[in-house]
Amino acid sequence: MARTNEYRETVQRNHMTRSLPKSAQLFVGAVAAVSLVPVIAGGLQWQAQNPLLTLSLLAAAVLTSKMKVKLPGLTSTMSVNLPFLLLAIAELNLLEASLVAAAAGLAQTLGGENRPEFVKVLFNTCTLTNAAAASYVVFHHAGSEGKLTIVALWTAAAAAVYFLANTIPVATIIALSSGQKASKVWSDFFMWTFPCYVLGTGVAAIAMSAQSLVNWQALLPMVAVAYGVYRSYTMYASRMEAEAPVRAMAAGAGH
Repeated sequence: MARTNEYRETVQRNHMTRSLPKSAQLFVGAVAAVSLVPVIAGGLQWQAQNPLLTLSLLAAAVLTSKMKVKLPGLTSTMSVNLPFLLLAIAELNLLEASLVAAAAGLAQTLGGENRPEFVKVLFNTCTLTNAAAASYVVFHHAGSEGKLTIVALWTAAAAAVYFLANTIPVATIIALSSGQKASKVWSDFFMWTFPCYVLGTGVAAIAMSAQSLVNWQALLPMVAVAYGVYRSYTMYASRMEAEAPVRAMAAGAGH
């Protein structure tokens, strides 16, 4: 039920300023360029269908993007916006889903104690836009529309594509900025978040399977559930962080 925000929290400041390696600069530029494709393509075909639902999903995605939890033992965070991004992908058109994802990326990056560099905002926003667009293509062009018996399957497929399209670019930019192997970064920082994605996918699939649940009124209890997960995980993560020194001492004593 999480969208990881490792890039903003993990990469050190000297990796995100003018000292950013040329390869990383080119990669950020490529990610930004690709994000223009769904916006332009969606804009050319855009027709307003359900403005109230669009605005409701936008508000829910932005709100839950602010619910960030620090991952135990890491300088990384995750937020609980995935169900709302998946609902936007399933229920809105390409342009609207892309804009909801972009707004979520902005909400995740902005509003912290320190003002983030422009390249951070650009990369995070464009990465979420690309992930949402890739997931949109899978969901809407795989025969899932109108077939409730298989909607859960294609929701899972779309969520898997979103997960990969979201985390692989982040691991790549961290690797290019720090000199680490992208595969190791991806494994260390992202693989353990997969259960959270499974949970978020399940919530979205339930809502999509019962079409009557996809409305602005139903989003209110879903946001409440997301907040409950956020608070529970915050307490759990804090306890894990506090117990880490004790576990390290115990492990050392065991040797």
